Amino acid sequence: MIRKSYTSILSIVFTIFSFGILNAQSIQDEIQGIDNSKPTVTSSSQRGTNDIPDGGYLLIPESTNDRVMAFDPVTGDLVDADFIPSDVTNLATPIQAIMNHNGTGILVSDQLSDGVYEYDLDGNFVGIFAPAGGVNTTMLDNARGICLRPKWNFQ
Repeated sequence: MIRKSYTSILSIVFTIFSFGILNAQSIQDEIQGIDNSKPTVTSSSQRGTNDIPDGGYLLIPESTNDRVMAFDPVTGDLVDADFIPSDVTNLATPIQAIMNHNGTGILVSDQLSDGVYEYDLDGNFVGIFAPAGGVNTTMLDNARGICLRPKWNFQ
């Protein structure tokens, strides 16, 4: 009986000690900003508005392959290398990508083609967003970036 109690107590102490180590590691990870969860990788061909997490994505244009990649904004993990797939027809040097005013698409400014192009959330080309009526270098030339003003108008 004493031997059985001793074994039970040892088992409880070991469990508590193990939990303490795991908990201490979780606390250290939290302090250092380490997130051990893995982001869900989605293909651009099956993405919809419900697939974009509440925290959104960090969209980074990649000018060598004329595409926009999506990263987890907390961990920096690559989520979708082809959020907007390579589009050599419309993009020459994509510089910045942002969500459009109503959250239904992505706007991409392009430095060399002198325009802002709109894509849907599946990465499909929708059309030129600015300048209205098409590329006009007297209005937009050598675009380096874009932003939306608080009243959702273009700047």
